[in-house]
Amino acid sequence: MKSVDLIVIALCFVQMLFAVFITRKNKDIFDKFPAHQYFEAFLLLKKKSPIEAYILCFVYGLILVEFFVVFIFFS
Repeated sequence: MKSVDLIVIALCFVQMLFAVFITRKNKDIFDKFPAHQYFEAFLLLKKKSPIEAYILCFVYGLILVEFFVVFIFFS
């Protein structure tokens, strides 16, 4: 396995830790909605704490970008 793969995996792990921390901190919002209504929970989080909502959105978006970069870089 190349070192870039390990770096991306480590970054994804750290990012998911941030996501878990934010969702557990705002458990009261996320427990109200089932998984298919996650966007509504995100909108409520945005009203309560915009910074955490943007961090959560950034974390999930960045994971997709990292996997895309690894796919392009190693294909």
